[in-house]
Amino acid sequence: MPKSQVNPVAERVLHRLHAYDEARSIHGLVPSKGLPATTRRFAADHSVYHQGQPATHFFEVTSGVLMLSKMTEDGRRHVVEIVPVGWICGFSAGGCYDASCDALTDTIAISYKRTDVEKAESTQDRQRFLHGMERQICALHDHGLLLSRKSAEERVAAFLMRFVPGRGVPHCAGPALTNDDAGIEVPMGGREIGDFLGLNAETVSRAITKLERGGLITRVEGKRNNYHIIDVCRLCQAAHNDCGLASQMAG
Repeated sequence: MPKSQVNPVAERVLHRLHAYDEARSIHGLVPSKGLPATTRRFAADHSVYHQGQPATHFFEVTSGVLMLSKMTEDGRRHVVEIVPVGWICGFSAGGCYDASCDALTDTIAISYKRTDVEKAESTQDRQRFLHGMERQICALHDHGLLLSRKSAEERVAAFLMRFVPGRGVPHCAGPALTNDDAGIEVPMGGREIGDFLGLNAETVSRAITKLERGGLITRVEGKRNNYHIIDVCRLCQAAHNDCGLASQMAG
């Protein structure tokens, strides 16, 4: 079919399916065939590892969500990363975990011994962990920008966008359907969200209320921490995410 006759909606759907298949093969939804591994199950609020412990294992999430946090010397906690399905955690530069890891929800993860990963001969296995590190580095860059430059409302909008698969990211394919809404479940309360965004719980609550009044989201009645995003692209624009699509659609 000539390019001029290709349905743009179909192009977006195919683009998103291709990205999903690529993520499955690179980021762990397809299990490693070369590395010894153990499937681990963690109940919500269960600790996976602690800051300062010897970094003996990597963990690749296949179901659920993990949270990485660091404690300051005066006892304050800061959430440094949310680890969703397909992500790997446990990276360390000094031989010990530099953050604690806890399960936000009931979680299943594949556990790999660090010594086995370091001796891996398979190119696919090496790429798996290389891409895992690259993804976390890019996420840290984005988070640094969020903490240093964005308002409370922009931070909360960007946080909510993290729970919409494949959206609000570079090369975002945009809405596949005319009705560009989404339902999300956020596995964190206001205090934890604030710890991640550098805000207090009251500021998080006010920002969510402002997004509601702006017609961007609604709370799902009877379901704690569940939200309905009325227009994903509008929420992405409110977050000022660099997805390469928001400015195009606004124009």
